[in-house]
Amino acid sequence: METILKNMGLLVTDKNNEDALRVKLYYITNPDGSVRWVWPKGLKKPLFLKFYLKGTFRSKVFYFTIRFIFLVKLQHLIFKSKILYVTKLNDSPIPFLNEKTWSLYTGTTGPNQKYIIYHQDKNREGSFIKFAISRCSETLLKNEQKTLDKLQHLSFRSLSIPKSKTLTLRSILLTESPAHTIRTQVINQKYFFIFKEFEKRTQQNLSYNYFSEIHQIPERIEALQKNRLKIPCGITKKLTRLHQMLQNTTVKTHLAHGDFTCWNILTNNEGDIYAYDWELSNNYYPKGFDFFHFTIQKGILVDRVEWRSIYKQIEVHTTNHYFRDENFHTLLSCYLLITTLNYLEIYERQAQWHVQVNWLLNTWNDAISDQLAKSVNSRELLIMDIFDYLRNTSYAGLKLPEKNPENLSEHSDIDLLIHSKDCRNLISYLRNHSLTDKISINRTTSVSRMLIYTRSGHILNIDLIHQIKRKHIEFMNVNELLSNAFKDEQGIKKTELIDLVRYIGLFYGLNNATVPTRYNAYQELLSKSDHALDNEIYIHYSGEKTKTNKLAAIVKQSAQNRGFNGLKNRILYGYDCLKSLLFNRGLLISFSGVDGAGKTTIIEKTRYEIEKKLRRRVIVLRHRPSVLPILSAFKYGKTNAEKKAISSLPRLGKNNSLLSSAMRFAYYYTDYVLGQFYIYCKHILRGDIVLYDRYYFDFINDSIRSNIRLPKWLLKSGYSLLLKPKLNFFLYADPATILKRKKELDAATIKTLTYDYLTLFKDFSTKKRQLYLPIENIHLDLTMKIISTNIQSKLI
Repeated sequence: METILKNMGLLVTDKNNEDALRVKLYYITNPDGSVRWVWPKGLKKPLFLKFYLKGTFRSKVFYFTIRFIFLVKLQHLIFKSKILYVTKLNDSPIPFLNEKTWSLYTGTTGPNQKYIIYHQDKNREGSFIKFAISRCSETLLKNEQKTLDKLQHLSFRSLSIPKSKTLTLRSILLTESPAHTIRTQVINQKYFFIFKEFEKRTQQNLSYNYFSEIHQIPERIEALQKNRLKIPCGITKKLTRLHQMLQNTTVKTHLAHGDFTCWNILTNNEGDIYAYDWELSNNYYPKGFDFFHFTIQKGILVDRVEWRSIYKQIEVHTTNHYFRDENFHTLLSCYLLITTLNYLEIYERQAQWHVQVNWLLNTWNDAISDQLAKSVNSRELLIMDIFDYLRNTSYAGLKLPEKNPENLSEHSDIDLLIHSKDCRNLISYLRNHSLTDKISINRTTSVSRMLIYTRSGHILNIDLIHQIKRKHIEFMNVNELLSNAFKDEQGIKKTELIDLVRYIGLFYGLNNATVPTRYNAYQELLSKSDHALDNEIYIHYSGEKTKTNKLAAIVKQSAQNRGFNGLKNRILYGYDCLKSLLFNRGLLISFSGVDGAGKTTIIEKTRYEIEKKLRRRVIVLRHRPSVLPILSAFKYGKTNAEKKAISSLPRLGKNNSLLSSAMRFAYYYTDYVLGQFYIYCKHILRGDIVLYDRYYFDFINDSIRSNIRLPKWLLKSGYSLLLKPKLNFFLYADPATILKRKKELDAATIKTLTYDYLTLFKDFSTKKRQLYLPIENIHLDLTMKIISTNIQSKLI
């Protein structure tokens, strides 16, 4: 309290000082204990609420609670108080300390902080005195005075502003407008009249290069990038890209308020607008700056909504006459660039960040990514946003690259150690992110596996690990690893190297797998350890096959695997297994087509995509379940029969017997009927993806291939008793293209089979719930895009 009064030219002394004035002050503190509002004993109305915006339900409850306390005169029971003896220094602009009609607001903590006193004189006319308490805030007050002088000369018709007077080098006096008492949170046409007046009277069209030079954008970004441990790395990288994207554009600029928000504006009954707090005003802000700022700040700080919702509110006004014939996205990008830089420079000098800073940064990050998404890979942008979001969270990356994790291949996933609560918050953030199209989450009691499908069609896999387990064995303690984590030069938190080495050795060892050679250099860190577990891991790193049972036995001796903890881990593992069995179903997919249609290539690429991007195990089956061997196996043996079937040309069987065909079909149909349940239980229930290279459709359309000659209607009816693949793709091409690839069939046969398949798929697509999709496989990339999109729609 003494420091606050001293900054306003008042000195606290002892009661023996004859010149001292005895004052009793009440005050309310911020959550961190610092003083927020101060007022004298005897104040009848809570004048400090002049500084308070009652936008949310919670703020309205607070507002009316304070008014009720003053109404029933319970201030002395509710609020903290202090008795001080104060003398006034020579340069103090406060003549009313002994009066009872003033309140003090200490402002937002930071380099721009200033104190504001509201005072009512005997005629109940109000005024504000602003006190600068730093060089930064002193500069801002001078800028406000300069702008107000300019506005007085311009004489705006649709806008009222305070009358101002400089009191000292560090304080100014601003009058209150008694006619304007209504706070509004809805932007209407009168606001756009003001914006148009600003544009008409002060506009300048600038090349972006000159605009950038005026605002010193490259230099400011570079300065922020040097403080990577304080400023999130991702947002500065994106500001650089945004700056580069705006090159060679033109920016329409004019004078703007700079902090045009619902808490800096009042209206009267006619809707006329009175704006104050012009400290951040600037003559060269992009057109629309105040509109963007009003909408975005309200969305973040009052409505508490994500960027998607805020952008929808902005988009409603893009057809407004004010934005007609303007490059709207250029203006919005310039606003985001300037505003983010302005505030990052403030936060850089701020010792402690209040929670609202994180709200603002997360939303600006999302908004900048949204603007960059047209020219930058959305997966990269999303990864940068994730690590910026987590900067104040306890987490640690496993096996992250040395720098720039956003450059990870799409086939690489991101493993993060993180507490369950923080995991839920991150998932909520990503669900609402503008670059997220779909998100699939596979939760177990130890990890949440996220599969994110971005707006541009890219895929991002993230494992959020809150317990490090192999089945029911917890082989490392997450809390210990998080406490040992360190920040790299970009501010990204990673596991300590020795912890990572142990994790890799235990992970592969307990899974009875060999440690990849790329990690061999790590084994040196374990060579001097006397710990039995480290010695066992060291053996595994050296390439020798250590016994998994021995490794597991050592891990099981830890406290988290003994007694009640061990029992709990087993119960949770059983729960995870049951949950996976019930809810994590796999998918059955069939690929059909004549020889030369490209099935083998497409299936291999599909398999790779599913395994690397969607991280699901893939099983490829040829033609049928193969629970029963092919008939020729009884004559040649299983291995020789399969080799003979692969090497021989199709459709060369000489069987013409109806009885023989019926017996062959009955045998293979039995394989389908019995095998489908085997495949379902062994693979589909476990979450595997089963790809059929040909399916039962071959019996319907090309039974000759299996040396069967039976009526098509009979073969087709057999399909009704089989489990239907969810996705069925028929690949085809014109005979000339097919024959260039393979010369196993003649053109006439290719035409006939293609027609039969197209007819069959058209028939099934109208009668069945599954997808039956013919694809002309001419361009490989286009075919894969169609197939991948359909598979992802089922799995994400």
